[in-house]
Parts: sequence; C-alpha cells; structure tokens
Amino acid sequence: MNCFLDCNMGTVHSPKDKKGKNGNSGISRPPVTRSQQEDKLNDSLSQAIPGLDLKCDNDKKSKKGNSGSKLPVIRAQKEGTENDSLLQALLDLKNDLKGDNANLAHMLRNEMKSMKNSFDESTRYMNESFEAMRTAYNEVKAFCSDLSKSNTALLKENKNLKERIASLEGRVDAVEQQAKSENIIIRNLPAALINEPRKAVMQVAGKLEVPLVPSDMTEAYSIGGDEHSFSLVARIRNREIRHALMKNARIKKFDTVQLGFPSAPKNSIFINEDLTKRSRELFNMANAKRKHKDFDYKFIWTDDGITKIRKNKEAPVIKILTEADLAKIV
Repeated sequence: MNCFLDCNMGTVHSPKDKKGKNGNSGISRPPVTRSQQEDKLNDSLSQAIPGLDLKCDNDKKSKKGNSGSKLPVIRAQKEGTENDSLLQALLDLKNDLKGDNANLAHMLRNEMKSMKNSFDESTRYMNESFEAMRTAYNEVKAFCSDLSKSNTALLKENKNLKERIASLEGRVDAVEQQAKSENIIIRNLPAALINEPRKAVMQVAGKLEVPLVPSDMTEAYSIGGDEHSFSLVARIRNREIRHALMKNARIKKFDTVQLGFPSAPKNSIFINEDLTKRSRELFNMANAKRKHKDFDYKFIWTDDGITKIRKNKEAPVIKILTEADLAKIV
C-alpha cells in the first residue's frame, strides 16, 4: 500500500510528501481537506483488500460534547467464503459426533447392562443347576454306598448260605449213599435174563469166582434196558462179597459171550457201586478231566461212594469229595 494513516494527526501522507518535509527535493501541492483524505484512504483500502466494507462513522462525539474527528472504522465481513463454510462444516461435524457419541455411549451402556443381566441370570441358573446336580450326586453317592454295604452283606450271607447248603447237601448225600452202601449195579447183562435178576447175579458171581450165596443177596431188580441188554441193582449184605464182585470185575473184564450167551450181542459187563446223583456227577467230571491229554490219569474208581483217581500204580491216590477237589487233578 502506497499510503499510511497518521492516526495522531488525522491526515494521510505519501512518501514523496514526507521526503519533501525532510528538506530534500519536493513539489509543493495544494492542501487536501480531511474529507478528501478519508475518501482517498477508503478507496485505496477497498482496492488493496477486496471484500472489505469501509465506512466512516461521523456521528460519534467526544466525551466533552464537541464533535470530534472523523475516524475510519473498518468492518470486515466474510460472507460465504470457503473458510467460513469449512469452519461451519467442522462445527456441524463436531456437534454430530458429540450427539453420535452420546447415543453410542447410551446404547453401549444399555447393551452392557443387558449383557450383565443376562450373564447374571445365566450364572444364577448355572449355580442353581450345579447345586441341584451336586445334591443329586450326593444322594446317588449315598444310595450307592448303602447299596454297596447291602450288597457286601448279601454276598457274605450268600456265601454263608452256599457253605451251609453244600454242607447240608453233603450230609444228605452221605445219608443217601449210606442207604446205597450195600448196592451194586451190574450193566450190559443179556436181555434173556431181564426177568430173572437174582439168577443173573448168581451167574455173574460164579463167573467171577466169588462165593456168593442166595442169603447174602437181599434184593435184585432191573433198572431198564433194551432188546439186547439191561442193567440191574443187587443188594449184597456181605461187604466182603460185594467188594470182591467189583474188584474181580475190574480185573477179569468179561462179557456176555463169556457169561454163556453166545447168541447175544457181545458187550462188556461192568459192576459198580450204586452212587447218588451228586457222587455220580463228581465221578463223571473227574473221569472226563483225567482223560484229557494234559493229565492222562490211568486209574479211576469209587470206594463207598467216594471217587478216587490215580495217575499210575506208584502215584498217590486223590480223593474227589467236592468240585473243588477237581483242581487236584494236575
């Protein structure tokens, strides 16, 4: 700008005028009025700063009441400029962000509160379920404990009962075997003698060279057979005669033809003790086991209802009184 305002003097000076005042070369000009100077200043400022509205307020007065000097008042109004638009946009964005942040914070608080309530409810439900499960578990545990105790007592009682039953069965079997102690069973006799059991016993005793007399035999009867052979039971009071018949039958091993019936099927004749059901089962189990290739016991027989087994003539005799004794066959 090529002019400046002397605020103290209220006049406008140009550089050339100032230079003339210093005594250097200069051109004297006619005096300029104050009103002209103000108008010239306004025009110069309006050209230098476009968009400025420059006005002189001549209505103001001094505190003394005298009309004072007319001073230029510069009012700058920026209307519709880019800076105003950008600033307004930033202010609007800031306000929008404040509102959005407030809404978001409110939503987050509500969501967190809802999640907390849901979590608390789930936790409370889980705690109640866990307590119910623990109570049920304790009840089942107590029940199982009582059941285990009862089962242990029942097992013990069952064991005792089994032992008592075995003992009673043994006693009953002994009584039954005692009743059968005088009996012998003769198997595979020729069918021609089925109606004469006492005659058949006498013929067998004669073939085995045993001195049996009719008075030693109190009873004889058939126990079944077919068209070719049959079996019988004979009660022999004389113990020595009875044992002699069984012993000689094992040693001599005769058959129906040797007995004097050549037309009958040739069957080996056996003489054994009349065993009880229990004693016969023990004998059959021991006999089946002793024939196994891992054991190979050669001798098995009964003596007064007791099964006896021996591996060879030099080996000790094993008595089979119960099923547990079968473990002795090794």
